Amino acid sequence: MSADVKNPAKTVNKGGRPKGARSKTKLEAEAAARKIVDDPAYRKTLIARARACELPPAVETMLWYYAHGKPVERFDHGGSALDRIAGAIEAAQKKVEGET
Repeated sequence: MSADVKNPAKTVNKGGRPKGARSKTKLEAEAAARKIVDDPAYRKTLIARARACELPPAVETMLWYYAHGKPVERFDHGGSALDRIAGAIEAAQKKVEGET
C-alpha cells in the first residue's frame, strides 16, 4: 500500500475490492437475512406477531433491508412550488429595482 500524496494518513489499496463492490461479509449477511425473511415458517410467525402487535420494528425493518435492499426515496425538486418561489424572488427584485 502506498500513502496518498494529499493525505498521508490515507492509504491506497490498488489490489483491493473495486469501488461499489460489496464485501464477502455483506454478501453473507444478505444471504442469511434473505434465508430468514423468505422462510414460510418465519412469514407465518411474522404475520402472527404483527397481528398481536409484538413486532420489534427496528429488527424487522433491518432484516427486510438486508434481505431485499432499502427502497430508494425519490423527491421531485422541479415543479410548481419552485416556480412560485422563483417568481416571488423575481417580483421582489423588480420591486426593489423600481424603488431605487
